[in-house]
Amino acid sequence: MATYSNEEYADIIMIYGEARGVARAAQRLYHERFPGRRLPGRRVFPDTYRRLRETGSVTLREPRGHVVRHNVEVDERILALFEEEDTRSIRDVAAQLNISIWKVWKVLRQNEKYPFHVTPVQGLEGGDFDRRVHFCRFLLHTDVENPDFLKRILWTDESKFTREGIFNLHNLHHWAPKQENPHAKRQNSFQYRFSVNVWAGVIGNQSSCKMICRNYWPRCPCLMKMCHIAWPPRSPGLTTIDFYVWGRAKELVYAIEVPTREVLIQRIEAAFNTIKNEIRLRTTTVEIRQRCRACIRNRGEQFEQDL
Repeated sequence: MATYSNEEYADIIMIYGEARGVARAAQRLYHERFPGRRLPGRRVFPDTYRRLRETGSVTLREPRGHVVRHNVEVDERILALFEEEDTRSIRDVAAQLNISIWKVWKVLRQNEKYPFHVTPVQGLEGGDFDRRVHFCRFLLHTDVENPDFLKRILWTDESKFTREGIFNLHNLHHWAPKQENPHAKRQNSFQYRFSVNVWAGVIGNQSSCKMICRNYWPRCPCLMKMCHIAWPPRSPGLTTIDFYVWGRAKELVYAIEVPTREVLIQRIEAAFNTIKNEIRLRTTTVEIRQRCRACIRNRGEQFEQDL
């Protein structure tokens, strides 16, 4: 396994934080920031962060001053626990066997076991599969016949933004010198609650949003009719709004706590201004084609975990 200097490890952790915990983006940013260095693999960034967080060290080393005796029985018990349940926590296994987290990591790596993220997907019903395949084939065939077809589809949806929101604590950090731990906190479960319904639309590489009031519903011209082809239900992975816009918008809105409804509305508007500058035509064309092909390959079943 490749090793790095303390300076390189520090830069790896810093870049991983700047990239908001996205390994691919961290690797790209590291290459831009340090073009003269060897480029770490994508797994180096999350693995280094995880080791630092769980063991207090960025390197896989045995504690000094201890005589290590290899115990095959312990190795077999570690592997047996993960065979029984492959989603177990390394920390829980270490506590159950009264061994170090480092030991569990080492055994797993020696036996070529690697951690993979679980992808949340939409639940489907039995009749959904054929409809999804039929729709994806229609979309791809029409795209071949008309190169501007995907560019002219107006993708729309509605979502609710609340005070608490949904944010990923795993990627939420407060960076400070080691000796100055800010003991940062994040409040939730408020008694005073508020929410805003938001309508969003994307066409080509343009996006827009409207706050939905009680007596107001945004009206937009339908630029492309689907004729007799009905949109397949329970298919958020096939629309740009669901697989990109809402996730990115809520990531920006909930970056810090939302104190009032007015601030929430301001954050939503600012988020969509950012998305307008970020969204690319690829999102509504190339990404849609790739997802349609993946859906067909999986015979209409969930495909997001394979992307």
